[in-house]
Amino acid sequence: MARVWLLGGNGNVGAELIRQLETDGRDIITVSRRAADDTHRHQHVQMDLSAPNSALSFGVGDRVVNLTEATAQHFLSAALEAGAVFIETSATENYVLGMRDAASTAGGHGCFVSCVGVAPGLTNLMAHHVLLRRPDTRHLSIAVELGLGAHAGPAATRWFFENLGAIDATGLDRNAYHMSFTSDRPSVPVLPFPFVEERILTEAYAPKVETVRTHLALSPSWVTRILRMGLKLGLGPGFTRHAGAMTRIMLSGPAFGRATTRIVVQASDGSARETAGLRLFTGEQGRATATIIAAVVRSRRPQPASLVSTIVDWVTLEAVIPALEAECPDTLLTPSGRGDDPALS
Repeated sequence: MARVWLLGGNGNVGAELIRQLETDGRDIITVSRRAADDTHRHQHVQMDLSAPNSALSFGVGDRVVNLTEATAQHFLSAALEAGAVFIETSATENYVLGMRDAASTAGGHGCFVSCVGVAPGLTNLMAHHVLLRRPDTRHLSIAVELGLGAHAGPAATRWFFENLGAIDATGLDRNAYHMSFTSDRPSVPVLPFPFVEERILTEAYAPKVETVRTHLALSPSWVTRILRMGLKLGLGPGFTRHAGAMTRIMLSGPAFGRATTRIVVQASDGSARETAGLRLFTGEQGRATATIIAAVVRSRRPQPASLVSTIVDWVTLEAVIPALEAECPDTLLTPSGRGDDPALS
C-alpha cells in the first residue's frame, strides 16, 4: 500500500488525518520543523520544508499531503518526478496557482491535485454536481459558514486574518452579501472571501459559467457582523498587518457556539434567476477537512492523464458524503433555493 507523507502534519487537521488513515494500515510519515513528541506513533522527519537544499525520498504511488504553505516548490517537483500524487490543501490563491504552475512544468508521471478540503474541496464537488445537472448555469455563488464552537489551528486562524485585508468592503450591506444556509431560517450576512476555487472554477467552466463568487461567514452571525463593521471602517489592512496578534487573542479566548460547517452553492441562469442549488451541513471543519483529504488519499479512481488535476478528478460528491456521515453523523445534503430539485440531493 502506498505511503502517505504529511508535510506539516503537526496541526489539528494533521492529527485528525492520522487518526483516520492509520486504520488503513498505511505507512504514515510526518514532516515538519518540530521534533516528534513521545506520543507520536509514526515515522517522523524533522525538516524545514522551506529550505532550498532539503530533500525527501518519495516513491511511485506515494500520497504527499501538503498541509502547510511553507513547502517549497522543489518538493512538489520531486514528488511528481518520483511518480507520487501531490495533494494540495491550501485555499490561498497565489500559493495554489504558483504550485499549479510549477506542477505543469515538472517531469515524471506523478499528479498534482489541488482544492482538497472543505473550501476549496467540498465546495468544488458541490458546484460540479450542480453544473452537471443544470447546464444552463451562468453564475455560481458559494458560501461557507464556520461555527466557532471549536478553535481552528494557529495556521488556519492566522490565514483567516491575513486574508481579511483582501476583502473589498464596497457594498457589504447589499443583499448580495447575505445567503441562507438553512431552509427554515432567514439569510445571514457573509463576507466576499478570496477562496482559490473562485479562480479555478471560473477557469474550468468558462465561458459557459460567467461568474463564480465565494463567501465566508462565521457562526454565531454577530461575529460576521462585527467583522463587516470593521471592514467598512477600513480596518481590513490592519487585520492583515496584525494577523499574528489577532490569532493569539482569538485562540486565547473561549470557543462559543456550535462546532459545525455549512456550505451553500447556488446556481443562476443568464437572467440571474436562481435555478438550483445544494446545502450541506456537517461537523467541525478540521474533522471534515481531514475526511475529504482521506477520501482523496484512498481514491481508487484511475489517475488522470494530466499532470495537473483537482479534487473532482479523484472523488465524487456521492462518494464523500458517506465518509462525512461516518465521521460527522449529523451530515446532511439537501437541495436549496427557489430552484429546488430533488435530483440534486
